[in-house]
Amino acid sequence: LRVLHTSDWHLGARMHDRPRLEEHRRFLDWLLELIVAREVDLLLVAGDIFDQANPPTDARAMYYGFLARLHETKASTLIVAGNHDSASMLEAPKDALKALRTTVVGHGNDAASMVVPVKDASGQVAAWVCAIPFLRAGDLPAAPGGETLEERHQRLNRGVEERYREVVDLALAQRQPGQALLGTGHLFAQGGALSDTEGID
Repeated sequence: LRVLHTSDWHLGARMHDRPRLEEHRRFLDWLLELIVAREVDLLLVAGDIFDQANPPTDARAMYYGFLARLHETKASTLIVAGNHDSASMLEAPKDALKALRTTVVGHGNDAASMVVPVKDASGQVAAWVCAIPFLRAGDLPAAPGGETLEERHQRLNRGVEERYREVVDLALAQRQPGQALLGTGHLFAQGGALSDTEGID
């Protein structure tokens, strides 16, 4: 199973007053060529597909056009929402997008919906993906009230950690011998280190 992982397209973004539509078009053309050349089975897009919750029409058209072109290859697509995305807007056409072999996970309040099976060419499940969108406060347990700002931050951090653990546990419970387990998410991370290995050679 060949997987290509990407994120943060920010379609619809502008550089000051200058639209970046042509840059994004060239990027998506390059990405499609790479998917074909590398015979990618699964494209993972880990959030921030759009630059804002209500993206301009041309950015939406570019997104859906890319998914339609991608459908002509053998690759399937798994998309999770980022903090710049509207989870509801991304999820609205998810039933229609299934016809394009595209799975969208926008909301993070249902752990089971974030465990996504990936099938191989023979139709057998080859992998399970823990596909976790950006978790908002509404996706996590409600506040008890009267908490300080520091207590709120700690509660939200615990909630994110617990939701990730819940999704992983559900995936592990379904995975059979020989099936891969992959994880992707869109989040703010603490305690990371910079690396010079990013990119494709």
